Amino acid sequence: MSRTEEKQIWKTGDRVLVIQAHPDDAEYFIGGTIARMVTEGCTVGYVTITDGSKGTFDINADPKTLSETRKKEQRAAADVLGVSELFFLDYPDGDLYPSLELREKLIKIIRTTKPNIVMTLDAWLPYEAHPDHRVAGLMASEATVFAGMPNFYKEQVLSGLKPHVPEKILLFATYSPNAFIDITKFLEKKIEAIMKHESQLSLSFPNFVKEGNFEEVRKELRKIVRRESKKGKKYVESLKMFRVGAGHFY
Repeated sequence: MSRTEEKQIWKTGDRVLVIQAHPDDAEYFIGGTIARMVTEGCTVGYVTITDGSKGTFDINADPKTLSETRKKEQRAAADVLGVSELFFLDYPDGDLYPSLELREKLIKIIRTTKPNIVMTLDAWLPYEAHPDHRVAGLMASEATVFAGMPNFYKEQVLSGLKPHVPEKILLFATYSPNAFIDITKFLEKKIEAIMKHESQLSLSFPNFVKEGNFEEVRKELRKIVRRESKKGKKYVESLKMFRVGAGHFY
C-alpha cells in the first residue's frame, strides 16, 4: 500500500479501538494520533491486555499494588487524550502467549464496541524481544479479521452479539509504515499523557525522578519524541495501515 495521509484514514464519528499490551504503550507510540482523532470527532476506547505488575526495578514492589497504580495512571492518561472507554484484561505482565482464550475475549470486545478502526502493536516488528508486544499485536490482528465471521466463537453470535468487520487496522511501533499522522499540534498533549504514567518514568529517567525533577523529565521526553517523530517542519507518528477482509489484511 502506498503512503497515506491522515485525512484518508478516519472521519468524524468513527469508533476506534486501541489494543495495547501494557498501560502506557498507546501514549508513547500513538498519543498524538489519539488526541487528534478525538479532537476530530472520533470515539476512542482502550483494551489493555496485561496488568503491568512487573514494570519496575524495585524487587520489593508489591505486584498487586503496582498493577492498581498502573491502571490508575492509565485512566489519567486516557482522560488527557479524551479516551472514553477502558477495558483491562489483567493477564500477567511479561508472560503473555498466544491463546484461543485471549483471542475470544478480544473478538467479544470488537463485536461489542463495533470499531471502524482497530489500532495495535505490529506483531511482525523485526527483533521485537518483548513477548507481550508480539502477542498483543498478533492476537489483536487475528481478532480483527475473525470478528466478522459468525462461525468463530459462534456462541457469542447465538447469544446476540452480531459479527463485526472493522474497516481498517493500524499497526503502531512498526518497521515499515505507510501512513504518517501529523501530530504537531498535539505534541504537548502527548507529553502530558505520558507524564501521567509516573510509576514508569523511573525506568527511563531514574535520577530525575529520584530528585523529583519532573520538569527535566518533560524536557527529556520532548527531546525523545522530537527525535523520533520530526519530519521536516512537522512531527508525525508512523503507522502501517491495512484494510480488513475475512481472515486477511489487504
